[in-house]
Amino acid sequence: EFPQENHWIKCPEHAVLNMSDTFALYNEPYSYFDMEDLKPLCQLTLTTQGLQISPESGSHIELQNKEASTTAKIISSRMLKAEQKKQKTLQLCNFPLAGQQTIGYPVWRFKW
Repeated sequence: EFPQENHWIKCPEHAVLNMSDTFALYNEPYSYFDMEDLKPLCQLTLTTQGLQISPESGSHIELQNKEASTTAKIISSRMLKAEQKKQKTLQLCNFPLAGQQTIGYPVWRFKW
């Protein structure tokens, strides 16, 4: 069994979200050839009020703190308020449904 601290796969991909921009998160890596066929898991929009997380219909998104000690399932649009921003590492993941077996799943980490 691997040590707990080595369970992350480092990825060189980063994104910067500017005010009023919307960014889509996908379960699959970017591909020029089939991007039009891929359905996003959720949309992120940064506003003066905070970060709007809008899951697509049928997506199962979970918001966690870095230690995974606090989690929240997001099934409808949700706002992380600007006044709650404290530079903590949070992560969004496409959690597996009950009964589904997965080896792993993508996680998008960010500071809020």
